[in-house]
Amino acid sequence: GVIIIEMKKVFLFLLAASLTFFTIIFSVSAFSVRKEYPYKVAMVTSYADVDDNSFNQQTYEGCKEWCNKNDIPFSYFKPASNSDVERLKSTELAIERGYNVLFLPGYNFAPIIAQMSSRYSDVTFIGIDIAPSDFPSGYTPTENIFCFSYHEEQAGYLAGYAAVKEGYRKHGFLGGMEAEVVTRFGYGYAQGMNDAAVELGLTEKMDLNFVYSGQFYGDNDITKYMDNWYKTGTEIVFACGGSIYTSAALAAKDNGGKVIGVDVDQSIIMDKDYGKGICLTSAMKGIAATCKMSLELMSQGVWEEGSFARLGLVSSTDLESNYVGLPIDTWSMKNFTIDEYKVIVDEIINGIRAIDPSTDKVPSYEHVNIRLLGNIK
Repeated sequence: GVIIIEMKKVFLFLLAASLTFFTIIFSVSAFSVRKEYPYKVAMVTSYADVDDNSFNQQTYEGCKEWCNKNDIPFSYFKPASNSDVERLKSTELAIERGYNVLFLPGYNFAPIIAQMSSRYSDVTFIGIDIAPSDFPSGYTPTENIFCFSYHEEQAGYLAGYAAVKEGYRKHGFLGGMEAEVVTRFGYGYAQGMNDAAVELGLTEKMDLNFVYSGQFYGDNDITKYMDNWYKTGTEIVFACGGSIYTSAALAAKDNGGKVIGVDVDQSIIMDKDYGKGICLTSAMKGIAATCKMSLELMSQGVWEEGSFARLGLVSSTDLESNYVGLPIDTWSMKNFTIDEYKVIVDEIINGIRAIDPSTDKVPSYEHVNIRLLGNIK
């Protein structure tokens, strides 16, 4: 069930601007107050480095900024390879070196948290973008975990809506690994496309080519696949999965196409590496803000443990306080305006515009033909 936790006065503004709700998902102690919390903060990267223009970088920068400002020790650890074994080794190494608040970004860390949280009861494990469904079946979480996930369907919706309003009709979705967190972006994108088409009074049915790459980074095979999409009419591709954008952006550059980034504002790196304007926008998550918010709560002695919080849109006036959304600082769209964007955000927050977050079946829309193409690899 959903509960609203009444915090001390000093946190009311912070929480109003950050958390839409807290959901207690397990029968554990819900509330802890620590007047003193001596801690050292570390993050373990999922497998890439902290300059991946995605989750790792945002987690690193958010933690580092807050820790530097508050004179708290901070470091990061990078696994030797993309495997649970190496992620486990790096997490254990961080604990051995005295770090007792660990930020672990990505659903791959769910089994690591499940394995280690009961063994290290004096360590707080903070999962970034980890949902209850990511944990192994039968796992009962301990009080020393807190996992954040996001309303990907909202971010995807906004990107799909904006792209159609901007004038694009032939779309592609390039997902990384086939996982709920990725699929939710794509299905939200399709719903946004459809709603924009209805409001524009379009009569034609738009195509949405939908494929998973099988990895979160680009390579020659994926670039060739994307190249074929653009050559056969695809105008814009939502590249949803870390640095998978590299393949989409390279193919877009060679064929005059566009790309939509994910997780962070990827227009900065795409414009630099592939040409200004390649990236139309990005469906972002407020990862750095999440890290800073959770550290701030800990520093004040109020901490909600053994729980799960799902973050999304919270304000149509203070857009920077949202935990999902499109980046307005690098806005380059001409037909879809920031004022229109604020209206859509407000309607989503107030339930006027409902977005289906489910991924159990392929959605069907009057104006969008979702063409499932499986996996590239």
